[in-house]
Amino acid sequence: MRVRIGALGVCVLLLVVVAATSSAAAPAARHGLSTAGAGTSPSVGRATRPTLLTEPYSSLFAVRPAKVFIAGDGSSFVGRLPGKGRTIHWKSWTRHGASGIGTYWLNDFTPSAAQGTFHPHRAVITASRARGGHFTRMTVRFRGGGRVWDAGQQLYVESHSLKRFPPYGYVWS
Repeated sequence: MRVRIGALGVCVLLLVVVAATSSAAAPAARHGLSTAGAGTSPSVGRATRPTLLTEPYSSLFAVRPAKVFIAGDGSSFVGRLPGKGRTIHWKSWTRHGASGIGTYWLNDFTPSAAQGTFHPHRAVITASRARGGHFTRMTVRFRGGGRVWDAGQQLYVESHSLKRFPPYGYVWS
């Protein structure tokens, strides 16, 4: 008799666990999220916003990043240096495009890349052409002088395309 109650208890326990698991998964499924692999990112769905490459020679992408490195050598980026400049303030971020304002830092390479000085410029950054969950086009507009890093009123427009660079990840070209 005791064995039958134990088996019955195990069956009841299994039913409770299955019911609890399926009812916990139902709300996530209704919102297009996957419950597989607890602690991982939600699965990509139609409502997911595209991401932007934040560091060249990597696969580091983000939605509304605070900083975007453009040159693979770190000589230009939009964002904030410690105690200086501003992070990117994104005005909009949709599945079709993104636009924001931030500080664009350019290295003057004087006397060398390692010893160069970063010069700040107020910039407008836009992203477009979402493919495979990532924006594949990026434009940075800013004003500078005769030498691009000097202050001035000349408008500079840099257009970049996302390129796969195996085995290192992606780059802006």
